[in-house]
Amino acid sequence: MPSRVFSIEGRGRDLLVAAERLDLEGIVAKRKADAYRPETVWYKIKSRTYTQGEARWELAQRR
Repeated sequence: MPSRVFSIEGRGRDLLVAAERLDLEGIVAKRKADAYRPETVWYKIKSRTYTQGEARWELAQRR
C-alpha cells in the first residue's frame, strides 16, 4: 500500500502561504529525521491571516 505521507522539504513557506489563501488556521510539521511515533514533537505554525478563529471561539463558548 502506498504511503499517504508526503514531504515538502524546503517548501514550508509556500505551504503556509497556500494555507493562508484558503483561510486555514495554519500547518503542522515535524522534523524530517523524526519518525511517526507518539513521542514525536509536532509544531503548529499558525497563519497570521486566519479569520475564523474568533467565530469558532464564540461557538465553543455557547456550548
